[in-house]
Amino acid sequence: MGALLKQPKLLRQILVPVAGLSLLAASFSGAPAAVAAGTASISGTVQMQAGLNASMIIIDAYKDGLYVDETRIWSGSGTYTLDGLEPGIYKVKFSAYGDGGGAPVNVAEWYDDKELASSAQTISLTTGQAQANVSAVLNTGATVSGKATVPAGVDATKITVDATRDGEFSSYRASLNADGTYSLTNMVAGQYRLYFSWGSGFGQESSPSPIISSYLGGVNWPAATLVSVPKQGNVTGQNINLAPAGIVTGKVTVPAGVDVTKVSVYLSNAAKPSDPGGYTSPKANGEFSVGGLVPASYRVSFGWSGNDSPVLDTYYGPVGATQDTSTLVNVPPVQPVTGINQTLLAAAKIKGKVTVPAGFSAANILVMAKAPDGLAWMGSGQTDGTGAFSIGGLPAGSYKLEYSASNQNLLHQWHGQKLDASASTAVTVAAGGVLTVANEGLLPGAVVSGSLTLPASLAGEDSSVALVGPNGFSRYLNVDDNNSFSFDRLPAGTYSIEFNRSSGVSTNTEASFYKDKGESLGAASATPV
Repeated sequence: MGALLKQPKLLRQILVPVAGLSLLAASFSGAPAAVAAGTASISGTVQMQAGLNASMIIIDAYKDGLYVDETRIWSGSGTYTLDGLEPGIYKVKFSAYGDGGGAPVNVAEWYDDKELASSAQTISLTTGQAQANVSAVLNTGATVSGKATVPAGVDATKITVDATRDGEFSSYRASLNADGTYSLTNMVAGQYRLYFSWGSGFGQESSPSPIISSYLGGVNWPAATLVSVPKQGNVTGQNINLAPAGIVTGKVTVPAGVDVTKVSVYLSNAAKPSDPGGYTSPKANGEFSVGGLVPASYRVSFGWSGNDSPVLDTYYGPVGATQDTSTLVNVPPVQPVTGINQTLLAAAKIKGKVTVPAGFSAANILVMAKAPDGLAWMGSGQTDGTGAFSIGGLPAGSYKLEYSASNQNLLHQWHGQKLDASASTAVTVAAGGVLTVANEGLLPGAVVSGSLTLPASLAGEDSSVALVGPNGFSRYLNVDDNNSFSFDRLPAGTYSIEFNRSSGVSTNTEASFYKDKGESLGAASATPV
């Protein structure tokens, strides 16, 4: 129990243990009442800087940091009014757009001539107030440009550059031109990291990346060069050489009826597992390709991307290959590695159903399959609303089943309503087989709860409670802000309650057991519950 502590004699109350816990569910009917429109307003004029054109200007109002209203000017200049506003603190944002909505022709600007929301001028409105002259002249933002040199034969137009601002977040994206040049426009001032990658950034490209994705000036975010961008400035010469990447292709074969597109293919650098590797899912025909790889030797693993896997996870190599017995794949730059084919074997599955007493929910109960020797986790599943569960992805073998309803006052059990793994009988499933086990009825737990009354000299100090039971059972917690405590999910038995035996509270008086038994009298003196 840790070091012996001395505590003052404490007054205590203990509540009668109960056999279960009633769950209370709050429900709400109807919709929230409609918020009455306000009577305040904000108005002003908006125009473009000389030489700029726009077909639409959007004016947004934010109250206490949240968007509340907008209005539009359907030309490059004009007046506006945001009405129906409630009293409060507002900020106003202006954005101009080209023909058909298009890309912004200016950097989004906040009143009064500020680039960021954090520095925008606030407008305080009272009931019925009409705040006029909230106006703006919209300007272009800053520009960052440069050139990316790509490996021979690479289509530069499929490469994207992203600029991400340090501090208050802003981001910008552009595709490279055919000659590798790029231009990021309408940027707010700040310091940026530039990241060059294959594709649009909105999903997987049909072809694997022939380049290694890179930051300007560094291999990762911390090492990247910070590019300083002044307000309405023009930063040029941000050039980069993009290195050729390795590419791996192959095919995954799965048992009949299995959706191969739900298989995940991972490539991990064998020498540097923590380095970024590669990931993809096969097409419907099982074919896959992974690009963007740093030339190195890789381990290739195949796994199921969801729950209840119908196939066994495996590594590339002989049937049943593990991480240690897998075949490494040497990946050079430019030249694709082909023929990385793997057949996945059908997995075994354990199915069953959990039942619960009236007043409890059979949903979301965790069921784990564990190895009989050492109780290593091998697989798990959660029950649905009916209590049914399925644990897939298992190799042939024997398993002990563990049931846990952590959010309900139900006992932690092993299959057969056993409280200890050693008393539970293991179940055995054949390779690729499906075993349906007998229903498991979870039993309600008992509850021991109470409160701890502290003398004024100990007010504000942490106080702990330990519940100690048979066969090495123990639980520990701190009392809450009301000096109350509660232990639930308890099997029937006799327990002792120990106060502040290992909480770390430093006082000059003695810790104690339930009903004012001093710690110096020994645990045998504790009044049992």
